[in-house]
Amino acid sequence: MTNPGKNAVADTELGRVVLGVSPFTAEIPLRSFLVSWVWRLFKKVRVEDVIRVPSTRAHVYIPEDDDGHVDFYFMVVNMTDRPLSVQRFFLSRFAASGKDVSIQVPLFKEPNEPVPPRGIREVHLSVPLGAPAIRHLLRVVDRPSTPMSSPRVELMVVGVLEGGLGGVQVRVPFTVAAYTPELRISCPSSKTLNT
Repeated sequence: MTNPGKNAVADTELGRVVLGVSPFTAEIPLRSFLVSWVWRLFKKVRVEDVIRVPSTRAHVYIPEDDDGHVDFYFMVVNMTDRPLSVQRFFLSRFAASGKDVSIQVPLFKEPNEPVPPRGIREVHLSVPLGAPAIRHLLRVVDRPSTPMSSPRVELMVVGVLEGGLGGVQVRVPFTVAAYTPELRISCPSSKTLNT
């Protein structure tokens, strides 16, 4: 009698397959570990399951009423066994406190080094802000509730990362939010933020 241990479930018999023609037949037991191994062998892995953009940090710089930018630092996670070269970031939506913001073309510089296999790397993307976007941001910023607190805004970005994974082009969609971005707003219109 075998000792039922932690591998007892992995070694259960699911059924039997009969091969051959009578009178020469053979019964082959189907074990669960064999079925799961064959399933993993033929299961297709989606790119979104092994390459992710799970979070971002954001810094908002607005020195003038008509000039500013938001610097996003995206965390890119590569769970494959090959290096990932990040080539482009496309933004399809940029929102501040739940309301869409019209933006100019983001400035993206391809990183010098790829994301290592089974590794994490931060990738920078700068979004220039014009006067309409700055006015909108100033309207949706949460004012400080006490003199010791600071203003804050929630920024959300939806887009696609494009890159190369061992000679294969990949596209990874993402949606991330920065809930407490660093705000450096010194434009003349921002005087109402601290009152």
